[in-house]
Amino acid sequence: MKHTLPTYAGWPERFLAYLIDVLIVALPIGVLTQPFVHPGETKWAVMVDPPAYAIIFLISFAYQSYFIASRWQATPGMRLLSMHVVRTDKRPLLARDAIERFLAFFIPTLAGYTSFIPDHQAQILVLWLKVIWFAPILFRLDRAGLHDRLCNTRVVTGKVDL
Repeated sequence: MKHTLPTYAGWPERFLAYLIDVLIVALPIGVLTQPFVHPGETKWAVMVDPPAYAIIFLISFAYQSYFIASRWQATPGMRLLSMHVVRTDKRPLLARDAIERFLAFFIPTLAGYTSFIPDHQAQILVLWLKVIWFAPILFRLDRAGLHDRLCNTRVVTGKVDL
């Protein structure tokens, strides 16, 4: 019996899938957060009330966790690009695994929710944390970001083995 190694999804496919998923959740997020977003002090600034952040988190959490834990083992963006998430130990992906993966994916953005760092500095910190968090996808042979490594998951190309 010939054992084949999985083909790991690279950063271009993963990033495109992420953008597709962002577009899918943008409408419900936009509609539900609209009452909590107000014009800011300058032309381009906006003020966002805390309930908007909770709505964004909950919709993203539900979307990612539901689809990754489903038979697809992928979000619609990933599915469209023929990718899915697998565990490194070959066990079936459970809802718990999908939830853990989402929470690990979300870790770099937590700095943006702090009240002790000024907003502009928090945004820069979040950007750098995301670079550190996701840069391994560019360089590792298994294309695993830190969230994948923490959760023992990988994003692979091809069809899901059901």
